[in-house]
Amino acid sequence: SCTAPLLIALASVFARSNGQTVQQPVSQPSVLQGMEVQLNCTYSGADYLFWYVQNPDKPLEMLVSNYGFKTNKGFTSKEESSMSTFNLHKETAELSDSGVYFCAVREGGYGASDKLVFGKGTSLTVTADIKDTEPSVYRLKADKNVEGVPKSVCLATDFPVLKNETELKLNTEKVNKDERLWLDKTEDNTWRYSTVILNSDCRVEYDDKTILEKPSAGKIECSSPKIDETFKTDERLNTLSLRMLGLRFLTIKAIVFNIIITLRLWSS
Repeated sequence: SCTAPLLIALASVFARSNGQTVQQPVSQPSVLQGMEVQLNCTYSGADYLFWYVQNPDKPLEMLVSNYGFKTNKGFTSKEESSMSTFNLHKETAELSDSGVYFCAVREGGYGASDKLVFGKGTSLTVTADIKDTEPSVYRLKADKNVEGVPKSVCLATDFPVLKNETELKLNTEKVNKDERLWLDKTEDNTWRYSTVILNSDCRVEYDDKTILEKPSAGKIECSSPKIDETFKTDERLNTLSLRMLGLRFLTIKAIVFNIIITLRLWSS
């Protein structure tokens, strides 16, 4: 989004205006999903305080203020006038909380300007908390052979979390987790890294271990049992069905008879 660079540029210009100042630490915090997060902000010469966020590919959005707008998306903020701080806090960070957070101030009172003074912004990154797992390797074979296309590829999955690293080593080759690795979630809400490896033997060297492909299951034959083996009638059920059919026939016959008698009475 082109909005974020514009906001940062404006923030650097207006971080001090008419005696109002706002400062955010120059840092790019990264926390794991579910952890507590706090973003700091100090100010001076302001009566109204705000926190804004710009998530990736989304417009700027106000989160909290020191009047009337106390919480949004689980974030809270408390003004400490004695220390001139207005820090943003959340108990459990979520993946969707990744974005750039701006602290902003505005003076109050009669004749005050409505102009907001922004800080330079703090970039927060929330990463998935992935359980440590033993990686697995599977061979995925093509149904048909196509010239120029590999007959099979290897899917390496269930890599454990990379807390402070940006890459891992596979088959003596460094793999950046932002380029060739992707995240997905299992049925039990466990996050994991996966990647596709193009080699013939599906052998993965990882963390001083050699991981071989898991044997694929054989074809499962599926056959349906014969009808005469599974479908058997119940004599009592058949008798009851015939009786019900007879009662319905008698009921219809009585209705038709009543209609004929009624029509004859009307005609006479």
